[in-house]
Amino acid sequence: MSTQRHFLRDSIVFQGLNWLVKPLWIFLIDREVQNHLGLEIYGKYLIHFNFTFLFIVLLDIGMHNYQTRQVAENRGFLHTGTPGLLWIKLLLSVIYMVFVWQAGLINGLDSFWLLAIGLNQVLNSWILFFRSTLAGLHLFRIEAVISVLDRTIAGIGCGIFLFSSSLQSYFGLKEFVLFQTAALSIGLLFVVGICIQRKALTSITIPDFSKFRALFLANLPFAILTLIMNFYTRLDVIFISHLNPSNANYEAGIYAHSFRFLDASGMYAMLFTGMLLPIFSRQLAKKEDFRSILNLVLKFVLIPGLWLAVIAIQKGAEIMDILYPTDNIEDTLYSASIFMWLMVAYLPMSISLVLGSLLTAGNYIKELIYATGTALIILTFASLIMIPVQGALGAAKAVFITQISVMIFSILLTKKFFPKPDAANLYLIGKLIVVGLIIWLTAWILDEIIHTNLFWFGIGTLGITGFLTFIFKLFNFSQLKKLRQG
Repeated sequence: MSTQRHFLRDSIVFQGLNWLVKPLWIFLIDREVQNHLGLEIYGKYLIHFNFTFLFIVLLDIGMHNYQTRQVAENRGFLHTGTPGLLWIKLLLSVIYMVFVWQAGLINGLDSFWLLAIGLNQVLNSWILFFRSTLAGLHLFRIEAVISVLDRTIAGIGCGIFLFSSSLQSYFGLKEFVLFQTAALSIGLLFVVGICIQRKALTSITIPDFSKFRALFLANLPFAILTLIMNFYTRLDVIFISHLNPSNANYEAGIYAHSFRFLDASGMYAMLFTGMLLPIFSRQLAKKEDFRSILNLVLKFVLIPGLWLAVIAIQKGAEIMDILYPTDNIEDTLYSASIFMWLMVAYLPMSISLVLGSLLTAGNYIKELIYATGTALIILTFASLIMIPVQGALGAAKAVFITQISVMIFSILLTKKFFPKPDAANLYLIGKLIVVGLIIWLTAWILDEIIHTNLFWFGIGTLGITGFLTFIFKLFNFSQLKKLRQG
């Protein structure tokens, strides 16, 4: 029980710090950077960032999870295995930088931004590696601080320039990227110092490449799955740049207005799916019933998603106008349309993430690779058809179609491998449909008939969402306690 309490306490610290810092970075600093730089310059940054992110799997290939697991099981691994992994990590970093640089040049991207943003991805990956060491040592609170350290430092640095009228003119895209480089470098030095102090980093020996080969082969299916998922979640901006080249930076910039919300929503869903994987793994190994936890988490991710989708549909233009003020009403309406499609896309995406955790725990990786690979093909064809005609709006629609496809595949795979009939699932779906319809009807009345402003609209729809959750008894707090105890 004491271990569970420590784990819960450390988890609260970890999630609390992340939910304090990362939304501030996304909606305060990153958003203000875009408003300051303008659509085209920020769009250029987003294109290069997403391209370097596509191949981030080259920096990991399962090493981080492997390091955590090995250190947790045997602290002697810090002396026998970790030093070799450091050399492998260094080799992978060089391979990644060369590959991203050359592949980016072939795709017509800028050499400087490929190297600068790619370097930031490498620094972040090294921080994640040393964080995996701390996680293996169960130093969760220290890891929590390190997980937000670079964003905090970069946010303070960018904020000083962005919110100072005398310094704003000195802040550009180069400064934005370099602030991140400096913050990541400080974060890396800090985590390395912690590892040295805790005697988790004592020497750097020549690696045993036979172990590397075994590690690579063991994690190859997970690496392929991660690579495909990176592609179908990040290729949207790359397709915009290739299929709408004459206006690529503008379209990517206006797409970023709404993608920022989808990214934050995905982070919320990942909060739960990260907890689900070990829980499902244990329950499946012990042949325990997992459906109560599954249904609980589906409610946690879908009910806020329903509320956000309704707000995006009814008040998207007002939200975009407040966050991204412009004299061009067409830009605002265009951005609002993209916002609506991406927020609705969150609903199938969250279902796929939850069911994907269950399928991963069941070790149905090959089937997930086929499903996500098919989704990538669907995204490609949908983008080829829609983006040349509708630009960023076409990309948002293609993402929605792709997420619907992944959700359908995930449901079919879940039904296939976990076929036990459960009337409670249909009952839950029925409840959520009714709740969603009532929320939307309330939103329509508040907006079209009563004409409330955005604040009271948000309060009213949030209130009815909470009321319906209570009336339909959507949450069982004993299940919540079980989830927290893992």
